[in-house]
Amino acid sequence: MIDMWTDVAAVPGKRTSGTQAAHFAVAGPGWKGELPEDVSYIPSPTPYIWIIERTQTNAPNDYEAEHKVQDGFKVPLLSDWGKTPMFKRVQ
Repeated sequence: MIDMWTDVAAVPGKRTSGTQAAHFAVAGPGWKGELPEDVSYIPSPTPYIWIIERTQTNAPNDYEAEHKVQDGFKVPLLSDWGKTPMFKRVQ
């Protein structure tokens, strides 16, 4: 995750948060609120942030499992937490 000044704001992933499924809430400066119990807070130093996502594959036989992982990625608004996502990955 990169802030508006292209500084790294956070790096959730295998090295920092493990390989198990996780939920993160990213919010800009001054945000105050409550998060669901299973959501970790990532403060953003700027009002906007870029999220660059990568999943590793080692060979074409990994693609099916990779697609399952990618299908699990969601970026809802916090106000939409727990609702049906609006978008799906297109193949």
